[in-house]
Amino acid sequence: MTGEAHAELAGLAAGAYRLLGRATLDGRAVEEQATFVLRAEGRELDDVVSRDEVLRQIAAITGGEFAPERWARRQSGPRARSAWQLRTVAFWSHPLLLFLAVALLATEWMLRRRAGHG
Repeated sequence: MTGEAHAELAGLAAGAYRLLGRATLDGRAVEEQATFVLRAEGRELDDVVSRDEVLRQIAAITGGEFAPERWARRQSGPRARSAWQLRTVAFWSHPLLLFLAVALLATEWMLRRRAGHG
């Protein structure tokens, strides 16, 4: 059985939220959760392009210095985008971790035996 629900949540402040949905299907309780992030800035900051003339004017008004060579270095190459990603990795995902855990337990057991606690 599939279903769909729509809800509008107005007035949420910027931040991370967890959405939890619960339902009863065929007499049994089920739940699903999702995490989402609301950004404080709007679309105007998605693709920022520097304008030399505007930067020169700001520097002149504020008594600062405009250095176009610094901006050229920063803007070359791919633009970085912020993204939230949750990745779940099992603790025993790498065989060396299992080996390390067994080795540590064996070492502890051996040291306890030598000290007369076993």
